[in-house]
Amino acid sequence: MNERVDIVMATYSGMPYIREQLQSILWQDYPQLRLLIHDDGSTDGTVEEIRKVVEHYSNKVFFKEDGIIFKDAKKNFEHLLKMTDADCVFLADQDDVWLP
Repeated sequence: MNERVDIVMATYSGMPYIREQLQSILWQDYPQLRLLIHDDGSTDGTVEEIRKVVEHYSNKVFFKEDGIIFKDAKKNFEHLLKMTDADCVFLADQDDVWLP
């Protein structure tokens, strides 16, 4: 179990779902798990919710706040994929809930 796993999550105004999604990922028990998030210009509380999680899980959750806005989910995911060199990468929609 030495392989690192990255989950990349592209977000945009997902406040109705983001809290449950983040929690479901944080409940995963794989030890080498990292969550990378990039927001695409949310206008609701999505960014604030992500910042709260980063504050408590700074060793697992990384929020890339670079000011880049794509207005395109595919481009947002492509941007995130450039940030990972993990052995295995999963894409996460902001409204998914993951089982343990």
